Amino acid sequence: MGSKPLEFSQSERELLMMSLGSREEKILDAMEDRFHEIVGEKHAPRVEKMMRNLFNDWHSLNETRQLKERLHRATSESEGHIKAVPK
Repeated sequence: MGSKPLEFSQSERELLMMSLGSREEKILDAMEDRFHEIVGEKHAPRVEKMMRNLFNDWHSLNETRQLKERLHRATSESEGHIKAVPK
């Protein structure tokens, strides 16, 4: 079962990549903030909640990066060649 090809105009692709890049930055900033909160927290239940939120952020970050890679691959394939995706 293959995935349906992504079809976007050049401007839509650029907007999507910018949006995904912005989302990635926001998630990384939130993760950094949570790390600092965890270091300063002394109550175990709060730390546990922060760790769950950090895990959710990590999951969102991975999803965002996968979407960026898929969009990049679809763009490369539609142009007739495959490029390496920088991380």
